Amino acid sequence: MAGSPRSESSIIIQWQPPDSEAWNGPLLGYMIRYKPSGYPESTIAFEDIDNTMVSLFELKGLIVFQEYEIAVAAYNGKGVGVYSPIERVRTQEGKPTQPPRDVSATAVSSTQIRMSWMPPDPQHINGINQGYKIEGFRQDEQEPELRIEMPSDMSNMLGLQTYDIEDLKKFTDYRLTVLCFTSKGDGPPSEPVLVKTQEDGEFILSKMRICFAKLPSDAAVSCAKRAIVQGIV
Repeated sequence: MAGSPRSESSIIIQWQPPDSEAWNGPLLGYMIRYKPSGYPESTIAFEDIDNTMVSLFELKGLIVFQEYEIAVAAYNGKGVGVYSPIERVRTQEGKPTQPPRDVSATAVSSTQIRMSWMPPDPQHINGINQGYKIEGFRQDEQEPELRIEMPSDMSNMLGLQTYDIEDLKKFTDYRLTVLCFTSKGDGPPSEPVLVKTQEDGEFILSKMRICFAKLPSDAAVSCAKRAIVQGIV
């Protein structure tokens, strides 16, 4: 017997009938026995193939990115014969079905924000966690101002993840999301977190215009066209 994954939730298996001298009566069909590796015996499932001409079958509705233990036996009128040696086959990867958890963001400076989060539950990653993607939106903007892709930290796959986003606008509101991805694609993004970069502590006057008027008292009047403030005055 041999098996190979066909999709993220199915496995194709193929077998040959036993040698005719071992039939001990006319063959009536084949019994496929399978269960997820590491699961209890109570999870064993069976597929009855009642056609001796069939030697190929697709197991469907399986768990994404899960290894299965599979064996096949022929049966006759007296019952099921000896099962083949167990074949271990893993379904293909899928996309994550859960966003990262416990997402937070803190302004570190006027141009830097630190994000932190926990990975999705392992059973919802549906494959090998390749990393994370961060998107940042300025307030009321629909298109992201920044997109960041970071690889997984192989020494800390299940622990707290952090990333410092730099070169941001000063004293500006941002909406930030993060998602997990596998080789099959992106999972759902987290709910947006809102954070404002810190004040700069710098007051800038730009395009200053000094205006002089010929008044009876020969007094000088000055006016500023506009001022840019990076913080609260």
